[in-house]
Amino acid sequence: MHRLVMLGDSDISRWPADLRPEHQDLISRAPPAENHAAGGAVMSDLLTQLSGWRASRESSDDGEGITAPALFLCCAGENDVGSGRPVDAVLGTLRRFLDEAVGGDGDDRLIFVGPKLEPWLAEDAGSRKLYAKLNTGLARAVRGHPSGRGGRAAYVECLTSFCTEESSTVPGAVYGNRAVPDGRFFDGDMLHLNERGYLVWKRMVEDTINKMLDT
Repeated sequence: MHRLVMLGDSDISRWPADLRPEHQDLISRAPPAENHAAGGAVMSDLLTQLSGWRASRESSDDGEGITAPALFLCCAGENDVGSGRPVDAVLGTLRRFLDEAVGGDGDDRLIFVGPKLEPWLAEDAGSRKLYAKLNTGLARAVRGHPSGRGGRAAYVECLTSFCTEESSTVPGAVYGNRAVPDGRFFDGDMLHLNERGYLVWKRMVEDTINKMLDT
């Protein structure tokens, strides 16, 4: 059995409890404290959240769940590039986080969810290209890490998953500024996902969990 532990920014902190990913190997009873994500978090905050979760685990006593290995569900990086931090620096922090989270010999696993094109980016070609560069770098960092090569870490690529189907598959969809974010998946702020969007993420993450834990 694995215990779902959620780390990251507002995309994770706002994840509805009733739409959390499910799997027969995941402990179904997870207290709210298992979601340690926070709005505005940057990549380096994952290290702080990880330390906080480990400290809370050591001080709690909830039966067999306390000894279950973790399945970390993580998302970060958009706030870093939005504040002007270079992508290479973000990737360096991610590799350090991967070392800390799943770099040992235990049975902890990790799923990292990549950035998504959002409606507010529709007219911002520069930011769209940064998101695309971030996505490519994150994917390579996770998949190229020893835990990624060993099947203990996986990357969920979803850059155009919340764009209209007809625009996300045309040539130049990302760098040609032709992928159109679909507002039906987003809250009124046109930044965060609504329940419909989280349902898409739930299914994508569950597909990854199935591949990771059923092998």
